[in-house]
Amino acid sequence: MEEPNWCEFQPKGKYVSQKDYITAIDTYAEEVARSKIVIVILEEFNKSFKAQIKSLLDKKGIPSQFIVSNNLRNPPMGVLSNLLKTMNAKVGLEIYKVSIPQYAKTMVVGIDVVPSGNLKLVGCCATVNTSLTKHFNKLYSHKDINRPAHDHNI
Repeated sequence: MEEPNWCEFQPKGKYVSQKDYITAIDTYAEEVARSKIVIVILEEFNKSFKAQIKSLLDKKGIPSQFIVSNNLRNPPMGVLSNLLKTMNAKVGLEIYKVSIPQYAKTMVVGIDVVPSGNLKLVGCCATVNTSLTKHFNKLYSHKDINRPAHDHNI
């Protein structure tokens, strides 16, 4: 893991405003663009405040993680562990890794069929790496031609 880029800024007034964060993201646009994930530390949680900043980062194609500063003061190890797992998932890294040498060249495939009216929904899933932690999935719909349009069984 490499050293993170730190982009600190001083608020214009006594409190950090939403505009301060947006200005900082624009000021450090080059660093933000090279980042795998941007962590935004907020003084307090504000849903609309977070939504606008997240929207700006999403438009730039950068995953983001928001943390309230109070949650960083002596957090239990489980909180930090979950935070790291979340960030790893957001950047496409593995959260857990499985090492089963006898299955190193194995693909796990799952298929399920569920009736839905005149359709049958077919869900397919298959692992795509040797540690069995990444997968491809797709949902298909198939018209059931053998089933009558109206089933009168009660």
